[in-house]
Amino acid sequence: MSESIFNYGSTAGYADINNGLSVNESNNNNIDIYFANKPDSVLTKEEVKQESRVATTKHRDPLSLIDTMISGYINSQTLKAEALATEISEKSKAVADINHLWGTLMTDNLGNVDPTKIDQKTDIYVNSPKIFSEIDSIIKNILGEPKGIDIITDKHQHNYDELQSANATMTAFSDTIQVDLDSSQQEFKNLMTSITSAQEEIRDIRRIVISFAER
Repeated sequence: MSESIFNYGSTAGYADINNGLSVNESNNNNIDIYFANKPDSVLTKEEVKQESRVATTKHRDPLSLIDTMISGYINSQTLKAEALATEISEKSKAVADINHLWGTLMTDNLGNVDPTKIDQKTDIYVNSPKIFSEIDSIIKNILGEPKGIDIITDKHQHNYDELQSANATMTAFSDTIQVDLDSSQQEFKNLMTSITSAQEEIRDIRRIVISFAER
């Protein structure tokens, strides 16, 4: 960002290029100059102008106002990124946990059924009650699916084919959650990119303000 674009004539701010204008008109002119030369700002010209109209005396200078607004933007985006990172971590662990638990449940029950005997069934709740309950709890409380384990299978007794079908459903469910996690990870990367851009922008503004203060 070039200092010359702001055309400061003195440490009094933008007054020299806005003689005869009202404070609001002067601020709007200066905001226009800023965004003409900073089209990739994390803020929009409209929101800065709106804020400028109600700004306190402390922030009558547009650069000071933009500095404050970008600081607020960085804080809000950082909070979003932190919350999203926590969610991604928790859900990633949850998917790994239910896959491990389901694998154990399958091992516990496959030996009780014969692929050639349709009427021979195993009760996955009776044979693996703790694992069954853990899977149900994780799906409901961490992955946010109110049906719990019923989204995988809504019955306790399974013959061989039904058990394999439930296993395939579990795999599909895990894949769906992973797709959501991939989207969340991309969103997290985008948030971090926007935070970095905002930090660079605020450094530029503060360098300009300091240079004028030293004149």
